[in-house]
Amino acid sequence: MYSVIYEDKPIKSIDEDLLNRKHIVEKLNHLISNNYSETFTIGLQGGWGLGKTSLINMVKNELSEEILILDFDPWIISNKSDIEETFFKEFKSILEENVDESTLKYITKYQKEIIHNSMGILDIIFSLFSNININLFSTTYDNLERKNSNVNFLKNKINEKLSEIPFYNRILIIIDDVDRLPKEEIQSIFKLVASSANFNNLTFLIAYDEKVVVSALNNTQEDMGKEYLEKIINIQVDLPELDRDSLRKIFFKKLSTLNEIININENSLNSLVNMYPNIRNYFSNIRQLNRFFNKINTDMIFLVNEINIADYLIIKIFQENEFELYNLIRENKFLLIYDKTHSLCKDEFKLFEEDEKNGSKNSFYSKLKQIMDSNVNIKSLMINLFPCMNVLYMKNYMEPYHKSKDNKKLICSKNYFEKYFLENISPYDISDKEIYELCEQANEEKINELIKYYDNQNKINILLDKLDYMDIDISNLNLMIKSIITLGDQFKPDFQMGVNYTPINIRYTLFSLLNKLGTNNSYNILVELIESLDFISYTLFDLIYYEFYENKNNKETFFNEEQIKNLSEEYLNILNTKFNKGTLLSHQYAYDMLSCIKVMDEKYFNIFMNEVLNDNQLLIEYIQIFIHYNNSIKFSINNTRDTQLKNELIFNYENMIKLYDIEQINTKIKNMKLNENNKLFIELFNKYYSKYSENNN
Repeated sequence: MYSVIYEDKPIKSIDEDLLNRKHIVEKLNHLISNNYSETFTIGLQGGWGLGKTSLINMVKNELSEEILILDFDPWIISNKSDIEETFFKEFKSILEENVDESTLKYITKYQKEIIHNSMGILDIIFSLFSNININLFSTTYDNLERKNSNVNFLKNKINEKLSEIPFYNRILIIIDDVDRLPKEEIQSIFKLVASSANFNNLTFLIAYDEKVVVSALNNTQEDMGKEYLEKIINIQVDLPELDRDSLRKIFFKKLSTLNEIININENSLNSLVNMYPNIRNYFSNIRQLNRFFNKINTDMIFLVNEINIADYLIIKIFQENEFELYNLIRENKFLLIYDKTHSLCKDEFKLFEEDEKNGSKNSFYSKLKQIMDSNVNIKSLMINLFPCMNVLYMKNYMEPYHKSKDNKKLICSKNYFEKYFLENISPYDISDKEIYELCEQANEEKINELIKYYDNQNKINILLDKLDYMDIDISNLNLMIKSIITLGDQFKPDFQMGVNYTPINIRYTLFSLLNKLGTNNSYNILVELIESLDFISYTLFDLIYYEFYENKNNKETFFNEEQIKNLSEEYLNILNTKFNKGTLLSHQYAYDMLSCIKVMDEKYFNIFMNEVLNDNQLLIEYIQIFIHYNNSIKFSINNTRDTQLKNELIFNYENMIKLYDIEQINTKIKNMKLNENNKLFIELFNKYYSKYSENNN
């Protein structure tokens, strides 16, 4: 017996289409095949998971052979400045067999001219804001006028040549997944379409999510992104949201495929047909259905003889979408099934009745009913799974009707209940549904709020592990990276074998996310974060130091050597000019940062330490870095703790010796007068210094 994996791949032909979109394909083919005299741009607009790529594949499959097609994939380009160059290279490539050599030369010259033109505009701007004389400005302007004239000449020649291509009536340029590009690259794509490559005889078919594209264009169009988009796109074809009937067909198509392998019994299939109206709201697109069935199909194959498939599908839907309810079910078997050998149901119902009278929600049944009352679909599905739940809607307790017979293998049978949770996720885990919701967020405040929530729930390392393999939209990826870096220092520590695992996990996750963006985009994000810092971020510093250390030891790095050097220097410069020494010394990761700074720039480190030694307050703050409670929490002079706790303080004297010359510190301490604020720390230092000196002697 084998499992079925529903690949999240687009379909290629109308024969595979389950969404009845043939009319959209025909409309697009008609628009593409028309003989327009100038460039014609079609926008295929739709949200995530609506099948834009599938539709494009069907269009290509149905197009006339008289259409020459270029699939331009900006995803393979790592830098926005390379988009134009790569486009013209691929454009010439598809034309090679269909045009003469002079056409290709015109295109090459045209490409060079528009690049030089951009530089000419920069020269004019520079001359306007500098002390350059008016004659030089006039010369620069005249040169630009000549270049513009040359560009227009070359463009006219290219237009003439493209109108004479034999065999082909039209050239179709397809650009898919534009909305998943970084904002700067989205802007470059639309500049290319609107200006640089708007030749005659060309049709552009661009697939995008309008909200994402407008947001990107707003950055350069003074919040007029929508208007700018409308000027570029001649006709926008909107993909409709999947209707309920289409989703139902796909759901049962997948179920039918599964049935061919595991032979789902007729009762289960009938149950699912009856319950589908309550199930359908948990799925809004094909991608969600694929992920759900991929997640459960392997488990179902191994459990098929142990469970009822209909019940199993519902409980898995709860696991993915109603995690609180799922945990309540999993942990309260004997309050959900009916068994005459115990009286738990009846006793719990009495508590429930008291809650109903008092308006409280203390009992299990009260909590369960609150969830069921909040959603009519949950209520129907729960009563279907556990008929005894009907008792919550009766005025008086009565022995519930119990549909379960063991030979039906239902979840409400005491002999089968546990089998539905053999592959459950821990209550300390995060469901895939929750992760998807976080990854689809386009609001930075909401992302921060959710990340803080998981940290408060002691789930931050679980979240970081799961983000590592998630497919996140590029624009949302930028926000996710910024949020993790901004909040990283606040995450709760996770000590394993005496080492705080959280910062290490943060670093691994961030490099994984940065890798999805590409080196140059990632570098720009880090530079932007450094320049905007209003607090000392160890999370950001740790990323930079790790790259610095790996490069220093001739190991493979994510950034190139120049980028690492720039990031390191920029961060240390911000640290030196923007923050006082006390801010760094009071940071929870002060020791780690100072140790790294010593490796990165020993001269800067020594200057820093010289200032510390010459300021009594800074020196006390420096000593506090090495004082801990229970090896984990840094002791602060402002904290109020009783004598017993203070007696348990630990002084990490060995690390102090490693970081800086202990004799210089001791000399300064000897000359310091004791007071209420420094007494504890000076006495601790003297105690460990004497002990260490005795041992060495």
